[in-house]
Amino acid sequence: DRLDLDGLTTLDADIAKALAEFKGEYLFLSGLTTLDAETAKVLAEFQVDTESGYSGLDLSGLTKLDAETTKTLAEFKGDTLWLNGLTTLDADTAKALAEFKGNIYLDGLTTLDADTAQGLAEFEGFEGSDLVLRGLTTLDANMAKRLVELEEQYLDLSGLTTLDADTAQALAELKGGWLSLSGLTTLDADTTQALAEFKGDSLSLNGLTTLDADTAKKLAEIKGYLDLNGLTTLDADTAQALAEFKGEQLSFNGLTTLDADTAQALAKFKGGDLSLSGLTTLDADAAKALRETKGEVHLPQDIRITPKTRISKRPSKSKHMPTPVPLADANPPSADANPPPAAANRPPTFAWLGIIGAVVLLVCYRVWKMRQQ
Repeated sequence: DRLDLDGLTTLDADIAKALAEFKGEYLFLSGLTTLDAETAKVLAEFQVDTESGYSGLDLSGLTKLDAETTKTLAEFKGDTLWLNGLTTLDADTAKALAEFKGNIYLDGLTTLDADTAQGLAEFEGFEGSDLVLRGLTTLDANMAKRLVELEEQYLDLSGLTTLDADTAQALAELKGGWLSLSGLTTLDADTTQALAEFKGDSLSLNGLTTLDADTAKKLAEIKGYLDLNGLTTLDADTAQALAEFKGEQLSFNGLTTLDADTAQALAKFKGGDLSLSGLTTLDADAAKALRETKGEVHLPQDIRITPKTRISKRPSKSKHMPTPVPLADANPPSADANPPPAAANRPPTFAWLGIIGAVVLLVCYRVWKMRQQ
């Protein structure tokens, strides 16, 4: 499934040609610090395991790439390129990289100029591809206006710890994609008002650990999906304000308990789905209140309700944020992990069906033999 060669520091085209014959999911080459166009072209022919649906090439040891090499590398047929070692990226290289049809991770970039942002904005990938820039700690409105030209993609800017109103207003124009701003721990009134105009499909604000009713009221104006999975407590007033949310799904997966008053407030939820997949216990009064919710309520399958009462338990269907897979967390699967993070999403194996079938046949055969006697 994976070939870990992170200790390799140099690679020529001939050796790369042999490696490209590896028929697996992940090829780890993060020890390489340089890569020429000829070797990149060979690596781009890495035999992807298309049956599993997961494949990636980790070149996070590279600190720089020119446009020619990047254009060749962008022909890789896998779904993920990890280039987290790049600390700078010029506009031409960014434009070449945007031709890659999969997920791109650039967590090493700490700054971004407007022209490079414009180049990255040409990234199309496939619908729902990830463009991960978690190394960025600052972003101005000018750069944001260029990045939001992405369409139907997942833009991860969770490295931002502050956000002014002008930049928030620019990011709110994201065209039908997913935006993660989960590095923000607080929101001022102006920034919140700007984000309330968000036009994308999903907004993640999982860095918020507390939320007051006034801020919640503004966030409730967001359409689509809203993730607030960093909240560990929620009072009834804030819940009442968020209950006005009319989008597709509102997620509070960081909550482990929910009192009856807050549950009663959430029961007035006007949106589609309410996700509370982090709850570990729920008292009967809170459970009874949640049953009045018009939309679907997603609870963990193993939740303990005390005293026991009936309530539908549905798994959350929140995106990548995701989550996100997050959607995705964005680091390449560890070579030591068994199984890799992505394995949780793989289709289950059905070898056990053969075993059951064999047992059934054996029983039938023995019954037949007994009747013959």
